[in-house]
Amino acid sequence: MRPLWASAALAALLFTAADAIFAQRQPVDQIVAVVGDRVILASELSSQMQLATLQTGQRPETETQQREFRDEMLQQMISDQLILVAARQ
Repeated sequence: MRPLWASAALAALLFTAADAIFAQRQPVDQIVAVVGDRVILASELSSQMQLATLQTGQRPETETQQREFRDEMLQQMISDQLILVAARQ
């Protein structure tokens, strides 16, 4: 009969391996736009939205307002990247 600690170690190892397998299936971030050779990630967009909300003190309330705010912020980020791409050329 195996010692109890060996069984516990084996169980811990199996749980760790299972967590690693499932973690690989979850996306870390999403690409929301590509400008030239630069991608804009969902996390970057979210950060910009939070920053703008803090700076203005205004928070979109309805789902429509949130979608419009997101679209405006994304458009601004794309415009900023286009300016940078043009400046590099």
